[in-house]
Amino acid sequence: LISRSGMPGMQRYAQTWSGDNYTEWKTIRWNLRMGLGLSLSGFFNLGHDTGGFAGPSPSAELLVRWVQSGIFSPRFTIHSWNTDISGTPDGTCNEPWMHPEVTPLVRS
Repeated sequence: LISRSGMPGMQRYAQTWSGDNYTEWKTIRWNLRMGLGLSLSGFFNLGHDTGGFAGPSPSAELLVRWVQSGIFSPRFTIHSWNTDISGTPDGTCNEPWMHPEVTPLVRS
């Protein structure tokens, strides 16, 4: 069971994630803090949309850093809805091979 919202005790039955996050450095910092806070509260079954869900495609370094942090979460998924600068969906999605120069790092 995966739930975006919850209440006390839900950690016994469900998994959650940080919601539809944005593809930028401040969002990965916020997600790390959120995960630590949830874990300190006894909610360990969590994760994030690795690489960011909304916004432009992440840079190669941001994708690698997000994967590096995401592998330590029970819910690890690379999942997205990318947009261009104006916010219009551009039809692309985040994938491990989107930056060929770092694909070996993401795969290992």
